[in-house]
Amino acid sequence: ETEISGEDLVPSGLLRVTAPIDFGQEYVAGWLLQYKQIYPDVEFDLILANDFLDLNQSQIDVALRVGTLPDSGLIARKLADAPQAIVASPRYLKRKGMPEHPNEFQAHDHVFFSAGSRQQHLELTAPSGSMLRVSRPHGIAINSVRSAVNAVTSGLGIYSGPLWAVAEEIARGNLVQVLADYEQNELPFYAVRLPATVVPARIATFILHVSERIQTVDGMNAVKTSGGHR
Repeated sequence: ETEISGEDLVPSGLLRVTAPIDFGQEYVAGWLLQYKQIYPDVEFDLILANDFLDLNQSQIDVALRVGTLPDSGLIARKLADAPQAIVASPRYLKRKGMPEHPNEFQAHDHVFFSAGSRQQHLELTAPSGSMLRVSRPHGIAINSVRSAVNAVTSGLGIYSGPLWAVAEEIARGNLVQVLADYEQNELPFYAVRLPATVVPARIATFILHVSERIQTVDGMNAVKTSGGHR
């Protein structure tokens, strides 16, 4: 906000943005269309990719990234934390039973975001404060959050993923939280840009735009911001 205060130039030119595929399809594409309505002189490219693209090499203006950032000379603004949730459908739980302890996960079917997740332990904090590392050897893998959630609502297993992707289905009763008193680490959500002595108005205003829009997303703990568009 300090960077754009007193900005006399109307944002214009080409804005190149990258975001994770599923979150980008769900939210960022729409946010860019809204931004275009506010600032019609801005054109944009949206590059959806789960990998961290090199901002210099790919000529990216703003990268929206989830998770711990590698050390770099980039400028990062934290916009939110993304809580994780463990869910299953009522149909699945009726068939297989509600787990009462994470150790029971080994006997359950699971839906994974990636095949490698089968070999990764699920790290949970128990109500007592102790840390647990739970194995989940059985299940299917779908590297699309939305498709994975569809599989879970169809009764194919238990899923651990971002709360924003399942909040609506929980509210509708199509999914139920499993072991809700066991916590997972929240993942930070950042807007990242290259360092610059003078930040172009289209970059500064778009980051502000995202910081405002993300506060409307169910299942995201947004960093509170103030102000708004002129």
